[in-house]
Amino acid sequence: MLSDNQIASIVGAEEEQAIGYLGEGSEIQSNRATLLDYYNRRPYGDEIDGQSQVVTSDVSDVVEGMLPQLLRMFTQGRNVATFSSSDMNSDDECQVKTEFANWVFNKQHDPVLILHNMFKDALLQYTGVVKVCWDDSEEALQENYRGLSPDELMLLRADENYEVKEIEEDEQGIHVVGDRINKSGKVKIVNIPPDELLIARRSRDFDCPPFICQRTPKTRSELLEMGFNKEQVMGLGKDQEVDNTVKLARDYNLEENWDSNPTGDRSKDIVHLGEYYILLDADEDGISELWQIFFAEGEILEKTRVDDNPYCVCVPVPMPHRAIGSC
Repeated sequence: MLSDNQIASIVGAEEEQAIGYLGEGSEIQSNRATLLDYYNRRPYGDEIDGQSQVVTSDVSDVVEGMLPQLLRMFTQGRNVATFSSSDMNSDDECQVKTEFANWVFNKQHDPVLILHNMFKDALLQYTGVVKVCWDDSEEALQENYRGLSPDELMLLRADENYEVKEIEEDEQGIHVVGDRINKSGKVKIVNIPPDELLIARRSRDFDCPPFICQRTPKTRSELLEMGFNKEQVMGLGKDQEVDNTVKLARDYNLEENWDSNPTGDRSKDIVHLGEYYILLDADEDGISELWQIFFAEGEILEKTRVDDNPYCVCVPVPMPHRAIGSC
């Protein structure tokens, strides 16, 4: 069985060779930044004093003109997607799955915004990416009690979803300050910035790539909420540079030279987390299996054997025998 250090070395090598890796000389990221500049009607950079400074809006006109037609196609009907089966005995099951899947998408999320962002990213940035997964992140909400009896305090301590922080006692009873930990899971459908998606250069499609991942900035607090080991998270180094060329182009009219953690609060330090799905022969039997690996600062935070990756990718102009086409 490969050790964590060996797996980390393999993952790091795949990361650096992937399309979209945020190192120097990433052509696709440079192109994405340029396309955003065209969309935002920014100067081309080759202007000459005394001559025309006009910048046309062709890119934004075409993209915004196509979006209503695409959205109408997917939002006019009652169901965005339908389950079907070749087995007549499974018709009832397919109907239930269809109703539940569309209820999750239409009622628990904002379907128009998700589709809008996916299509717009695809038309303008080569790929539109949506991540569909089960979110079991813990949410801590402060919950205080006053005037409790000893028996009520005992019941509160026995509640596995409640963490007691402070206890005070006076003539009115026992006062407790604590956090209610919400552990209820749910389906999560979220757009991913195209510049955060990495995929192996040798991939021919997005159905079963040998390596695909999302590399995104997270705070230490967010990593702890995801359930990672506290000692390991607090021992990770922090990243100094938060922005990349694509994000800078996307946020061109916002404030520049900002500090992601001006207070110095360690819980708000930025760490780039990689959620990697890689075909890996971890047990050294000669056959690669698909693994989900959470990776940060050269360390493996968690690894799990999985069946599929959670990324749904839309490519507006597919090219044969390559995952990323044109836009």
